[in-house]
Formats: sequence, C-alpha cells, structure tokens
Amino acid sequence: AQELQAAHLEELRKDLRMRVEDEVRQELDQERVQLHAEVECQRRNLQEQEEDMRHRFEEQWLKMRAEFEESARAVARDQIEPMAKDIVETTEKKAGARGWRCELM
Repeated sequence: AQELQAAHLEELRKDLRMRVEDEVRQELDQERVQLHAEVECQRRNLQEQEEDMRHRFEEQWLKMRAEFEESARAVARDQIEPMAKDIVETTEKKAGARGWRCELM
C-alpha cells in the first residue's frame, strides 16, 4: 500500500511539475511576445525620429547653403565687381594707348 501511495504521490508530483513548467513556459512566451512588440515599437519610433532628424538636417543644410550663396553673391557684387571694372578700365586705357581694343562679352 505504501508503494502504491508513493507511486501515486510521484505521479502527482510529475503532473504538478509539468503543469508548473507549462505555465512558466506560457508566461515566458507571453513576456517574449510583449518584449518583441515593445522592441519593434521602439525601433519604429527611432526610425521615425531618425528620418525626422535627417529631414530637418537637409532643410537646415539647404537653408545654410542658400544663405552662403546669397552672401557670396553680395560679396561678389559689392567687392569683386568694382575691382573687375577697375581692371577692365585700366586695361582699356592701356590698350587704347597702344591702339588695342578690349571688348566684354
């Protein structure tokens, strides 16, 4: 009778152990699924932030480039153009004195 009872208790222990292991596996699987979902959500958020930052960088770059180009044009207009005119006038005077003619396109 004791052996039968011991065998029955062992069977109950195995059954209990299997049920506990199954429950733990299910909980771990659920947690794994939740973690994967959270990681995927964070990955998408980071990608969106990265794309937003890239877009803002490109906008700022284009703005800075346009400002630089405008500044370069202003410098050319204000400083280089008068120098070029002086050079052309000086060259025309020298060329005129020698009988040459300087024409601008």
